[in-house]
Amino acid sequence: MAPCLLGRVATVYFAVGSRSLQKASRSAASSKRFDGLRAMLVTDDATARKLRLQAEHPFDIVAVDAGASHAAEFEATRPVADRSSLSTAERWRNRRDPANLALRRLRAAKIRAVATALQHFDVALLMDADTYVCSSLLEAACAVSEGPVVAFVPVDRGREHAASVLARSERWRVPGHAVEANTGVVAWRNATASRALVDAWLRAYGDLADASGF
Repeated sequence: MAPCLLGRVATVYFAVGSRSLQKASRSAASSKRFDGLRAMLVTDDATARKLRLQAEHPFDIVAVDAGASHAAEFEATRPVADRSSLSTAERWRNRRDPANLALRRLRAAKIRAVATALQHFDVALLMDADTYVCSSLLEAACAVSEGPVVAFVPVDRGREHAASVLARSERWRVPGHAVEANTGVVAWRNATASRALVDAWLRAYGDLADASGF
């Protein structure tokens, strides 16, 4: 381990359903090749049951989010509304669409996965299931060993996902020049400020999802 790292460090994945689990397993295995970091999976009860049937897997800790079956719920719905005259964006903004509601619950569960990880580790590297690790992750972990409690790669200007929604939000008042995080890989240090940020993220996501339909 690098000298800057004090405590427990792990890669953390939120994955539900067979395809997402397969991707996360591949990513977790790739991360262990370089640093031997522990790997944690946060999932739903249905996916956890599938994982228990496997002879082996790369996860050192498996945590179940509220015992729900998010994957089954999402896969049982139509991804978009039936009216072909609507654009894809308009279909996804249909707040009554059961797929949209299921997707919102999935996204909120991914945010909660950070809080779950911080109950177990001093530094949690939240990774998208479709990431693949090609080199050491210790530099990313060192970025939050002192000072900042969160480190991320910013989204390129003009490619933000939520800039227009945030600009319309009177409650959150995020300035237009604020940097949006690419949440595919985010390093979190277990600290009061980071746990407070997760709580604020959940509240903001709920508010903004209600306002935008996403």
